[in-house]
Amino acid sequence: MKILSILITSVVTLFLNGCASNPYTSVDLVAASKYSTPGWVYAVKEQQKDIGIVFLHGKRGNPGLHHNDQFIAKIRAQGYSVIAPVMPWSELNYKGTRTQGMEIIDSAIEQLGASKVVVIGHSMGGMAILQYGSGKVSPKVVGLISVAPGHDPNNAGKLRMATEDSADKACAMQEQGKGKKYANFNEMNEGRRYTIYASAEYYCTHYHVNEYPDSLLISAKIKTPIFILSGENDRLTHIYSHNDMYENLPDNSKNRYEVLSGGHLDVLYKHIDTMNQWIETL
Repeated sequence: MKILSILITSVVTLFLNGCASNPYTSVDLVAASKYSTPGWVYAVKEQQKDIGIVFLHGKRGNPGLHHNDQFIAKIRAQGYSVIAPVMPWSELNYKGTRTQGMEIIDSAIEQLGASKVVVIGHSMGGMAILQYGSGKVSPKVVGLISVAPGHDPNNAGKLRMATEDSADKACAMQEQGKGKKYANFNEMNEGRRYTIYASAEYYCTHYHVNEYPDSLLISAKIKTPIFILSGENDRLTHIYSHNDMYENLPDNSKNRYEVLSGGHLDVLYKHIDTMNQWIETL
C-alpha cells in the first residue's frame, strides 16, 4: 500500500510539473521532527536577487494550481528564486501537525540557500505566515507577506461549527496514541462542506480551537516586518478581520496593510509589483 501511495504521488507530481508553466525540481524537505514533504524548487538563471522566496500555498492546494503557478511565474520574473513546500493542508498530504508545518518552513529556507528570505503565504498559507512570524523566525528571514489569510476556527463561526465535532474526535484519537491513524473528518472551504481523509494529528492541530492559535492574538507577537495584502472582493477580508490583524501588530515602520483589487485567488498574482516594491525596502 505504501508503494502504491508513492507511485500515485510521483505520477501526480509529474502531471502537475507538465501542466505548470514553471519547471521545478522536487526535493525532500525534512522537519526537525523527521516529518517530510516535497518542496518544489524554481530556479532563476538571470537577474538573480540576493533574496529568495518561500511560498506557502492555501487549503486543498499545491504549488501547481493556476493561481499559485501565476504567482510563481510573476515573482520569478522579478528575479527571485522560489521554493514552494507541499504543506500539510494540501490534498496531496493531509498529514503532519501544525508545528511540523512550521518546521517545514525552516527546512525550505535552508534548502533554498539564499542569504536573505521572504516567506509569502496565501489563504491558509497566509495564516501560517502569522503563526510562523509569532514564533521563532529564522535569522535569514527579512520579511513576511500574508496574502488573503484564511482558515482560523477561532474567528470563523461557520468553520468552527462545521468542524468542531470532528476536531474533538481527532484530538481524542491523538490523546489515545492514534494520531497517525487516518479517518474521515468534516471540512469547510469557500462556503462548501465536505469530508477529507486525514491523519488525526493533522486535523486536531489545524481545526481544534485549543490547538490552533487565534490569529488576532498572535499578530501582536510578530516582530519581523510583515505586509498583509487583502482582496477588496474577498469576503475573507472581513470574516477574518484583516485590518484588526494589522492593527494588533507591534509598531514597525516597515509593516504594511493594503486592500487591493481582486478576489480571494487572483489578488495573489495581480499585485506582484506592489509586493516587489515592499520587498526592496527590506
